[in-house]
Amino acid sequence: MNPKIWPVIRRRGPTGEVHVWAIPFGGALGRMLLFRKDLFDEHQIPYPDENWTWEDMYQAARKIADPARGRYAIYFPSGKHESWNWVTFLWSAGGEVMVYDEEQDQWRCTFNGPGGVEALEFSTRLSAERWVDAGGRVRRGCVYKDPRDGYVKWDRGENGMIVGYISERVFATINPELTGMVPVLLGPTGQRAAELSSQMMGLFAGIRDPVVRDAAWEYMRFYTSPEAERIPTRMMLESGMGRFVNLRHL
Repeated sequence: MNPKIWPVIRRRGPTGEVHVWAIPFGGALGRMLLFRKDLFDEHQIPYPDENWTWEDMYQAARKIADPARGRYAIYFPSGKHESWNWVTFLWSAGGEVMVYDEEQDQWRCTFNGPGGVEALEFSTRLSAERWVDAGGRVRRGCVYKDPRDGYVKWDRGENGMIVGYISERVFATINPELTGMVPVLLGPTGQRAAELSSQMMGLFAGIRDPVVRDAAWEYMRFYTSPEAERIPTRMMLESGMGRFVNLRHL
């Protein structure tokens, strides 16, 4: 288990006792920036790297965005999803969402500090800053926000950048000839910070039937066991061997 996940899952409960509230599985998931190489090549923009800053993103975004052609610089979905992207800016600006006072056993919101101001100003600049396109039409920002088809536009090459999770699923679906991957951007502090997440399983504390409780617990224990981890590995090896045999036969 990644040690940075422990502070999230091991916390004090309502009675004051410390509990482990969930069990992670499948490894840690980190946030990173994906970009479309074809759009960067079209506008002769150097590919992002680990030294990219907020200003580098902004300058690239202004070159890529062309709403008249249905093209946008970056996909930041609106609504409940928006905070997941904004919090990366907050952390990279040295801010924090909440802090915990262990002595008082109280949480306090802290995103209204200087880091929060800088993060909000940059996010607003990307999303709503006024500019005029080549046709003389007034535009607002370079960001595409509609969650209904944002990923469809990404697949069609109509979004230049997207923030996502690094995982086995991502590696299995992207084309490295078309899609690049770099860490999240350096903030004004010269540092970068992003979400480290994980899929987790837990039991509802109100379960009364011991059969249901025990069956769920046994499932959770098996799902995270070395034996269970060997199953998809074996399936992939067998599947790969089958394709190899078929290819030789042809």
